[in-house]
Amino acid sequence: MLNLYRLLQGLCPLLVLFIPVRLATAQGVAINADGSAANSSAMLDIKSTTKGLLIPSMTQAQRGNIPSPAYGLLIYQTDNTPGFYYNSGAPSLPVWTFLNPAQANTAVTLSAAGAVSVTNAAGTVTSVGRTWLAGGNNFGTGGGSYSLGTVSNDNLDLLTGNTVRGRLSTTGQLFVGGVSAPVSGSVLNVSSSANERAVSGYSTNNGAGIYGLLHGASTTTFGAVYGENIAIGAPNSSGVRALNGTSTAGNAWHATGSVGPRTGLFAAANGTYAYSTGVYGYSPGLARRNAGVVGDEGGFALGALGMYSSSGNDYGVYGFGSGYETGTTGGRSVPGGTARANAHIGLGISGGVMGGWVRGQVYGLHARGERYSLYVDGAAVMNQPLTQLVTAADGQRVATYAASATTADVSARGRAELREGQAFIPFPAGFAQLLLNPQEATITVTPAGETRGVFVERVVETGFYVRENQQGHSRALLNWTATGTRRDVTDLAPMSAEVLDAQFDPRMRDLMHNEADTAAPRQAIWWDGQQVRYDQPPAHPRPTEPVAPSPTVSGAPDQP
Repeated sequence: MLNLYRLLQGLCPLLVLFIPVRLATAQGVAINADGSAANSSAMLDIKSTTKGLLIPSMTQAQRGNIPSPAYGLLIYQTDNTPGFYYNSGAPSLPVWTFLNPAQANTAVTLSAAGAVSVTNAAGTVTSVGRTWLAGGNNFGTGGGSYSLGTVSNDNLDLLTGNTVRGRLSTTGQLFVGGVSAPVSGSVLNVSSSANERAVSGYSTNNGAGIYGLLHGASTTTFGAVYGENIAIGAPNSSGVRALNGTSTAGNAWHATGSVGPRTGLFAAANGTYAYSTGVYGYSPGLARRNAGVVGDEGGFALGALGMYSSSGNDYGVYGFGSGYETGTTGGRSVPGGTARANAHIGLGISGGVMGGWVRGQVYGLHARGERYSLYVDGAAVMNQPLTQLVTAADGQRVATYAASATTADVSARGRAELREGQAFIPFPAGFAQLLLNPQEATITVTPAGETRGVFVERVVETGFYVRENQQGHSRALLNWTATGTRRDVTDLAPMSAEVLDAQFDPRMRDLMHNEADTAAPRQAIWWDGQQVRYDQPPAHPRPTEPVAPSPTVSGAPDQP
């Protein structure tokens, strides 16, 4: 007030030449032609019936150059919708609001598509943009694109109950359930602390509830669908859990379209390229009792692929089941042993040209069982003598070797007594039943005392007669052995020619190569319907591969 008063005092000699000016320190300033005092509510009261008040006029660009414009500052803009504008914002963040009585709005119209139109007093209709309707917008026939979001570099938050439930960030990340990501690097981030599941995928179509795709020349170690569990103290947990709750039984083991098993997890790989797997399990083996893949049949039959065991050994395949039940301390054996009912089989293999092979760099195969350790149903062939370890009287084990023959024989031995130079020696029970012809058995008798010598007089079905030479009448102990052809192998098939071939062992050693050793020689084996062959098997049509529906992706490579 004081500055304005001093200003007007300096200008009074000039103003008085034109219009009367009345100054009052306790009141406002009045500028008029009749000398009336200023209105008590006004600091400046200008009155005229022939003249007006001229507000500073400028362009929109000039308006933007006003430094820190005061709240309520008024200017007249000469371009880009000319009219009066005042600052309705703060000096640091001005908001210039249009104020033109001649253009006062008389109506606002909202269409079904959310378009907002303003009609002024002159009847001019102006479209001011769109809004989103609570009941939904009707844009017409469809096919267009409409925006929802911010023009400035600000996040778009979604709220319910005045709480942020989601966010579309300025970096293009979408958050649902919160506004932070537990794992960085994700476009879609879904978090939940009050619900059992953060994401649920559902589809009634012949497709997938959740579908993931990696596209392009990717070098990532992650998958199209990736799960990670970093919870603390969470048993029975997993990074990805799959459950098949269908009530329809499977009808085959091999998945071919509508035929196949019912699985909790189905994985397929494009077998056109090397080192492709349907399922890959990995465990770094930093702690014992770790496995890459474990199969569990209701807790009765369990098997592991790629296992680091409690003994510190690494297993490619490890089977364990009801003999070692879950819940026992440290996974130890269930008390009772064979006294408990048990239907568990550790390993079963059914093959084609071969049932399988086992090769170790030190030991080959070790088998143990309470009733028997190894049973061979068919011809057992070996290229080394059959060795038995016998514990001697001093407790040391001694290697003994079984005799071999070019005929399939059975033998028996025993001790008898020669009395008055003669003896009848019966065969052990059942031995004669094993002989093809007892009379053709080779019998050797050795006296364990002084005699004139003995000979086998004759052989009958149940035994044989021994007499002393020269009609002697000695008395002595006799040791005897008898060997004859087995009754059950009269139709024994000759040994296969490829097994007798000198190249059989080298071929089989090459067949049993380690696929991890890319430099090792490779040997094929196949049955052509008449004989075993070792050349490259001929190409043959593969079974129908599983049909996995997938959406069409623009630019994706063709599926083989």
